[in-house]
Amino acid sequence: RKQVESVRIVIHMLGTLIDGYPNEFAFKESHFDRLAGSSTLRQALLDGISCDDIIDDWTVVTEQFRARREPYLLYYTN
Repeated sequence: RKQVESVRIVIHMLGTLIDGYPNEFAFKESHFDRLAGSSTLRQALLDGISCDDIIDDWTVVTEQFRARREPYLLYYTN
């Protein structure tokens, strides 16, 4: 978990598939969106936003969330 960032790998794999097979690749939209939590990731990939930009945006949002939740963690250890 600390050595492999699986989300980063999957986003890059999806980006590669979309770029390499634009006419063959298709999402099962409702299924993918349910697993991803919303249509945001799918739409960003289809809009051609770079994988690194998607990940960088998530990194900022994730850090903001971690800062907000910190006061509520009673037993959390890193």
